[in-house]
Amino acid sequence: MTDSKNLLPTDEELMEAYKMGNTQAFNSLFARYSAKTYGYILSKTGSKETADDLLQQVFLKLHNKRSLYDKKYVFLSWFFTITKNTLIDHFRKSGKEASKIKSFIAEQGDVTAPPPTRPTFDTPLLEHYKALGLTSHQTHVLKLKFESDLSSTEIAHLIGSSAANVRQIISRSIKKIKNNIKHLKEFSP
Repeated sequence: MTDSKNLLPTDEELMEAYKMGNTQAFNSLFARYSAKTYGYILSKTGSKETADDLLQQVFLKLHNKRSLYDKKYVFLSWFFTITKNTLIDHFRKSGKEASKIKSFIAEQGDVTAPPPTRPTFDTPLLEHYKALGLTSHQTHVLKLKFESDLSSTEIAHLIGSSAANVRQIISRSIKKIKNNIKHLKEFSP
């Protein structure tokens, strides 16, 4: 579903187009996520050279595994899994201490688990969120938090914000949903 506010294709639409051979779709995804992904990798490795190399590996894996992408899953969750797995592979190959690898894996969660099986935020569900008064930005942040199971810090890296701001967006969005549901209940027979 194209974002009606900006008339930009969604990540999922771009990935589907890329699977069909549209290289401009890949360029759009790279433009959207390369800087944020680089920042995330740099924060985990502490090395600009390593971050450059790993960023290339992440997008190469995206290219090589594009046929495996399933549009029923949120693109960003799938992409972030590729990023986390690339970091884990790097730590293993670089001979990092086992405790550092275990610590990173524990911090990130089980990256070998299949994608979440919760319902995806498809068009009808998005319409419900709009009906509850959420903006597309609020909906996007909630999707990253509750569907993709990302932390506030991870979301902040991806949207170019602070973790505190992400927590505030989530809190205000939930309050807005609760208030709107409360008002709906008052008017229902």
